[in-house]
Amino acid sequence: MNVAAGYRDGSHWKKTENGCQSDNDVYEWFRDESKCLSKFGSDKNKIEATTKRPENVGIPGFTPAERERFRSFLSDGKFCDVWRKLHPEGVLASGKEDDLDGEKSLWELPNYTWRGTVAKNFGGYAKYQGKGQRIDYFLLSPSIGVKDIEKCEIRGYGTNRDGLFCGSDHCAVELRFKDRS
Repeated sequence: MNVAAGYRDGSHWKKTENGCQSDNDVYEWFRDESKCLSKFGSDKNKIEATTKRPENVGIPGFTPAERERFRSFLSDGKFCDVWRKLHPEGVLASGKEDDLDGEKSLWELPNYTWRGTVAKNFGGYAKYQGKGQRIDYFLLSPSIGVKDIEKCEIRGYGTNRDGLFCGSDHCAVELRFKDRS
């Protein structure tokens, strides 16, 4: 689908003073065009950012307009986002934003299906390095319920792109149905 349904589907977000009552109460790196789209602060990008409609702000896949269309698609088709239904707070989420299991941060866990490219030059840094997005989905129709699912897991993770990336910047998502025999 190449759209992040909500703020938890993109890495590097922070709760604002209002908490997380809605997507507007969260700072999202992928919606901050001064960070995620900047070409070293060019005047052209500054002008484009100030003239955009609010529903079109952010990188493609993270704009409010795209999210609303995705929510409408899910609602109209009565589809279920399997991974999010089984992992409403993400994998291993304990409520701690920076240190969930004592070793890895939320951004390093298998919560995202796409990862930014690692810098090609030794000691260098790429703009999206360390960033992740969950933009690949399994959607279930109403005739199949989550009760029929054994598991749904993202099979790659981390800024080092561990797991099953298989030559791509996207990793596999595994969906396993329960045996009905």
